Amino acid sequence: MSFAHLSLWIWLTHTGALDSESEQAVNAALDHLFDDSDITVILIAHRLSSIAQADRVVLLDGGTVVEDGSYDELITRRGGKFRKMVESQMAKIGEPAHIGEEPQQQPASQQAMVTAKPRRKAGIQARSSPAPMRQQRRMAHTQAISRPFFSPHPTPDTHRIAMPDITTVYDAARTEAPAFANLDLPTAAAPTASLETYRIVAPLAFRRLISVYSALSKRNLSILMTLTATTGLALSPLPTSIPLLASLTIGTYLVSAAANTFNQLLEAPLDAQTPRTRVRPLVTRRVSPFHAAVFGVVCTLLGGSILYFGCNPTTAALGIGNLLLYAAIYTPMKRFTVANTWVGAVVGAITPLMGWTATGGTLLPTTGQPLLLHWPGIDFPSLPNPLTALTLFLLLFSWQFPHFNSLSHLIRGSYALSGYPMLSVLSPRLNALVSLRHAVLLVPFTALLAPLSGSVDWSFALTSAAPNAVFVQSAWVFWRHTTEAAAKRLFWVSLWYLPVVLGLMMVHKTVAGWLVPIVEGDGEDPIISKEDPGTDVRSREG
Repeated sequence: MSFAHLSLWIWLTHTGALDSESEQAVNAALDHLFDDSDITVILIAHRLSSIAQADRVVLLDGGTVVEDGSYDELITRRGGKFRKMVESQMAKIGEPAHIGEEPQQQPASQQAMVTAKPRRKAGIQARSSPAPMRQQRRMAHTQAISRPFFSPHPTPDTHRIAMPDITTVYDAARTEAPAFANLDLPTAAAPTASLETYRIVAPLAFRRLISVYSALSKRNLSILMTLTATTGLALSPLPTSIPLLASLTIGTYLVSAAANTFNQLLEAPLDAQTPRTRVRPLVTRRVSPFHAAVFGVVCTLLGGSILYFGCNPTTAALGIGNLLLYAAIYTPMKRFTVANTWVGAVVGAITPLMGWTATGGTLLPTTGQPLLLHWPGIDFPSLPNPLTALTLFLLLFSWQFPHFNSLSHLIRGSYALSGYPMLSVLSPRLNALVSLRHAVLLVPFTALLAPLSGSVDWSFALTSAAPNAVFVQSAWVFWRHTTEAAAKRLFWVSLWYLPVVLGLMMVHKTVAGWLVPIVEGDGEDPIISKEDPGTDVRSREG
């Protein structure tokens, strides 16, 4: 992240639940802010390791300034509250603290600000590199506190506190917590609910299991992917059948379900941080990660096999490739770069190509399926045109930006909470501009490219003008104002825009009766073989 445009940075740190590696990462980020930038940093700290290198320390007690000064002044002030707080924290971990003497008065063995036990070589003396003094002070606090990864809470001191007999987890939960040492804070109250109010987690019965699988599959998203796949099949002039349609829909849904399952497996830790996603099955432990992984693998194998044997190898390759693109590339990219949105748009645009190839259509021009431009007044034979596949790809690719960017603007708080570098979080204005750009691109894709491909007649340019105008106008308002209301309106317009445009393409399809096989041509008309899409099979007389 670049801080070049910032002059003031307010950072609320709470590293009490971090492991040592994560805390060192926080310290490294503070080093960069303090030493390598001109930013004024106001750090609201909860740990001494975060404030030891600050230029100025303000100690608050109940909202009132108690002490104010440099770190060296406060740590050497005898009887000061800041010094007492440091000594109290060191006493909690069993470390003797020798703080406050002037450097020239200290023995050579006590030159470190915080002297650890002899068995631990922590503190400033243990650092041989000539690091800056402020960084040494903060590392002394960090190294003096040993917190192993996933370390348990300390056991209450039973010598000083009369603890009741604890035999069950419920007894431990109802035990009153001891008071905080040297802190005038209320203790956490034990739960007041009786044992009868708790109930055992329901077993994974068949109905509940189906609900979990539906959530892992992101049912609505998988259904949308399946429907867009059928549009490529519907616009193809090649013969089709009910078994082919069933194989395409079932295989596409299973592959999409597998991709969404792997996505949730990778994002479960981040999903737990956001209210919108913390109800997902893996976060709520309704299903184990191993169970979800097995479900994803089974859906991958089953869906890929159905596409391979029920359609053709090309369709199966597109399906499995799309799964890998979504789960192995798009999902990790969401944590690092805003370019993840463009990769995700490619994932959504591939599904109509699966429907196109399922009937035997090719993605590149061949002898049997040449690239033809159907200008008005020119009558070409009704052959599969690869330009139709390109039109569907571009239509789905550009539609996703107004649809997703408006939605991400509405939930940008959740993305920020999870740490996703989405464009709606980093630059809402640019996020709206990208939406407008692709909404405008949809006009030539539908009004010009679709009729040129021969998949629809030229009257489609007129009938698609109305939804295009509404879509562009909504994107324009979203760009001009970039408000919640404008984003919500654009999102709802995008929901009906896609089915309306695809439905109009079905109405304007130039070849009627796509469920009926193509009539046989004469001795010179090419008939495309479904088994080998690139072969030009010509009928021959006995």
